[in-house]
Amino acid sequence: MREFNLSSFAAFCSIGGELMHDIEIAKKTAIHVMAQMIAAEAKRVLGTYDYKWTQLAAATQADRMQAGFPANEPLLRTGELRDSIGYKVISDHEAEVGSNLEIAVYQELGTVHIPPRSFLAAAAAHKGEDAAKVAGKIIADAIREANHILHIETEIWRIAIDAAKELGHTIREAKENVDPDKVR
Repeated sequence: MREFNLSSFAAFCSIGGELMHDIEIAKKTAIHVMAQMIAAEAKRVLGTYDYKWTQLAAATQADRMQAGFPANEPLLRTGELRDSIGYKVISDHEAEVGSNLEIAVYQELGTVHIPPRSFLAAAAAHKGEDAAKVAGKIIADAIREANHILHIETEIWRIAIDAAKELGHTIREAKENVDPDKVR
């Protein structure tokens, strides 16, 4: 069990205290986990039609086969695009998931000759709710852990307050039973 004195308990609960510090760490962890989940999903979907993309053109399929690749794995040849997908945490509240390859932009948004096959935004949309749930759990666990500690300490404070109330009641009763004329 954690022990507090009045000042350390106040510091624990204050904005600059340990409770808020633990929550901030949980939020940072949540941002990383959410970005990792979305990046992993964007990598996973390459080579599939899980997002119901436009079928590869027959000429593209023939070109892929001639180059030694499976005919019908959209956005996946050498794995370079997949391997380029990563994330960067921008702030305590924001991360970017993406690729540094120019072809990623063409595939994501499409061109005159390439239909859009959104793998980044679609991954965020597909995994967004799951990522938010995981983030919420990480933050809730940090708060729950702090609340567990606070609950123990709150019980101690409640007992102390009850004892102080009882003492006050006893003093009030004693005062009422004293005859003011006999006290000088």
